[in-house]
Amino acid sequence: MPSSRIRNPLAMPSAALADVVQPRREWMPTYYRGPTAHVTHEVFLVRDPGAAFVISELRDVHVEVYRHRRPVYELRAVYHGRSICLFTTTDERLFGQIKRALIRALEHRDTV
Repeated sequence: MPSSRIRNPLAMPSAALADVVQPRREWMPTYYRGPTAHVTHEVFLVRDPGAAFVISELRDVHVEVYRHRRPVYELRAVYHGRSICLFTTTDERLFGQIKRALIRALEHRDTV
């Protein structure tokens, strides 16, 4: 049986995640939707550990790559004054897709 504990202090319960992903608006650009993340012009949602980050509140978004036997790719940012890891993976292709989606969301934020 899955644990109902929230492992991340920024995480939201899954019912709240559905409200973030499906707002009551008619039109909302979706830049990426997959099993690990969901990126719109308003929110960067990570399915595990279940955290949602408001795009307009992300600052200093950058990439870090740790070279080990298998490279680890991280998207990092400052969120509410704290340095955080938004997303991490060893899958370079998946990382590239999510990174491009976040770039598009940030560009949308900057043009509004």
